[in-house]
Amino acid sequence: MESKISIITPSYNSSSFIEDCIQSVLNQNYSNFEHIIIDGGSTDGTIDILKKYSHLIWISEPDNGISAAFNKGIKKSNGDIIAILNSDDVYASELVFAQVNNILSKDSIVDVIYGDIAIIDSHGDTLFTKKEIGFSFYEGIFLGFGHLINHPATFCKRQVYMDVGDFDEKLKYSMDEEYWFRVIQKGYFIKHIPVILAKFSWHMNSTTYCAKLGNNFEHEKNLIIFYKSLSISKYLPYRFSFIIKNIILLFRITKKLIGGCYSFQYLRKVI
Repeated sequence: MESKISIITPSYNSSSFIEDCIQSVLNQNYSNFEHIIIDGGSTDGTIDILKKYSHLIWISEPDNGISAAFNKGIKKSNGDIIAILNSDDVYASELVFAQVNNILSKDSIVDVIYGDIAIIDSHGDTLFTKKEIGFSFYEGIFLGFGHLINHPATFCKRQVYMDVGDFDEKLKYSMDEEYWFRVIQKGYFIKHIPVILAKFSWHMNSTTYCAKLGNNFEHEKNLIIFYKSLSISKYLPYRFSFIIKNIILLFRITKKLIGGCYSFQYLRKVI
């Protein structure tokens, strides 16, 4: 049985790459899906591209940023499974939806799944792959959930979004990280699958590339909030928490090395 899958894509002046995003959804070997595009009032030809595809559900109007677009799209959706795919990202193969449905429709324990991603440049060429492993709550607290979960390769059961609520529209870059913290606090189970599900764009015009400084600032603020949720914060001030963080980071790197998660190209990027 095919559960309905809703894909939410925020966009703004995305004419250079949004068609590849649309095609990667449309080419899935899966019939029960909807693709909702929340455009922030593009003026570069994006709307002309959207008009070419009758299956799309889309609106174009000024909004309050990416978090607001996420929230609008989720409210418009009616799928059993929901995913967010940025306008310059694509799915890795035509089998992604079928793979996701096979897990989430059959396993009542799993609420969210996330896979691995390939990092691509503006020409679609793979720079390196980012492979992950499962993580503990404390790894998320100290390292940041956004660094552990590959957002474009993540799919959630609808109930998760309905229960956890909106993305925080005050956050412009690390809204997904804060969201996963709330998801886990609610007791939902997140599972990693060792399959490349999406290709994540890294280029001069990508939101992630342009917003690196602001993202680092928000990320640090999130880590402080996460840390203060722990009872240990009453006895060990946050400024000393780097000791625990480094121990957890070393432990995780060791696990990933043993699991063969690091390619030579990836190590060159992060070292």
